[in-house]
Amino acid sequence: MTSIRKKILSPVAAEIGVAALLGVLVTGCDSATVSVASPLQAPTAISNDAIVADDAIAADDAIATDDAIAADDAIATDDTIAADDAIATDNVLPEQVDSIEPVETVAATDIARTLLSDRVAIGPIRVMPVGDSITHGVRGATSYRRDLTGLLDSHSCSFEMVGSQQTSKPVANNATCEDTGVVGDGWGWNGTESCLVDDIASEGEVFIGAHEGYGSHRADHFLTGHTNSSGENDGIGVSMASFTPEVVLLHLGSVDVSNGETVASTLQDIQDVIATIHATQPQTLVLLANVIPWFRPSPSPDTAVDIALLGDALEQWVLDAQDPMVKLVDVRSGFLESMMISDQVHPNETGEAHIAAAFMSVIDPLANCDI
Repeated sequence: MTSIRKKILSPVAAEIGVAALLGVLVTGCDSATVSVASPLQAPTAISNDAIVADDAIAADDAIATDDAIAADDAIATDDTIAADDAIATDNVLPEQVDSIEPVETVAATDIARTLLSDRVAIGPIRVMPVGDSITHGVRGATSYRRDLTGLLDSHSCSFEMVGSQQTSKPVANNATCEDTGVVGDGWGWNGTESCLVDDIASEGEVFIGAHEGYGSHRADHFLTGHTNSSGENDGIGVSMASFTPEVVLLHLGSVDVSNGETVASTLQDIQDVIATIHATQPQTLVLLANVIPWFRPSPSPDTAVDIALLGDALEQWVLDAQDPMVKLVDVRSGFLESMMISDQVHPNETGEAHIAAAFMSVIDPLANCDI
């Protein structure tokens, strides 16, 4: 606000200046009407309620002092105070401003919630887990998919796991499984153990879940396609077209970094995987994990640090992108080394339960399964 200084003028000129100034100040005031004397009226006709002093002008019982001057083009009206180019109106108090969520964030959440809850209302949600061996599972580790299906069931979530991989696993590691040499027909690191239902029905509870998890597959393998002992990965575009999931669970990137890929290139490949998902199915909700920690001191002591940096980069990208169909899943917070099997890379049963709970914490409020 520009300061107004008193100047020595001739009596007539001074009176014209004051009257004109008062006319400007009171224009638009709703609280009172101020009569401004004609330019030639004597100075004594100026209202005693309007006092001009110390660079502050007060009218109709409103006194502006050095501590009450609005700054930086800020406008204070209707019991609200605005400063630094911020305008507060409609009885929104300044202390409430920080607590108001950005419109984009609220809208993004509502879009995902509407799409998912509407889908739940008409039938099972098709869920496709996608990733490396954390998703596929290894000998002695079922993968988080088993615990997640239990959580979905317990929350009355109607769902169907989809994908080209069909692996199974008894509660206890089945030592009698035979290696058939056929990739993808069973469980284990190489996916060739004949542990299907008919073979192990007498061994105890069996978990079977379709998925697109492939051990030792990097993020770029899901763009180009890749085949190894864990299975034949035709690429995420083919998987999306074949199974049309409403939800994709994505835990990807650890293999890339452990194979010497940079954090930046790995992040870009993951972004491209998600772009391919949405190019095929725009309304598919992607739940992106910020990857569990790496505790093994190989292939390099820096691997654990770089995987942590990848998690940071994924979090920042989701925050910046504000894509309503991509939600971050925090799997790494609270994940301890004690949650790993002996290889210090893959989760044990406790770790799997931790990951499953993290995914469920995002799915449940969006799908409204219990309602």
